[in-house]
Amino acid sequence: MRAFEALTSTLSGMGARGWNLAELEDHLRTDGSKVSMLQDHLDLRALREEVQACTRADLEPVGGIGAWR
Repeated sequence: MRAFEALTSTLSGMGARGWNLAELEDHLRTDGSKVSMLQDHLDLRALREEVQACTRADLEPVGGIGAWR
């Protein structure tokens, strides 16, 4: 969450207002990747939770991910 807050703070700050597109892209490539990695981590955790739910005896898959009964 800190990575997202830091990125939001930087982009809304006075310094970023003067950046041209190339400078903005450079910043997003470095600091934005932290936010992307955080989202990837959260997605992986969600997938693992669904797989764990599948291993419960009272559940069986009925379709794709997220389709359990």
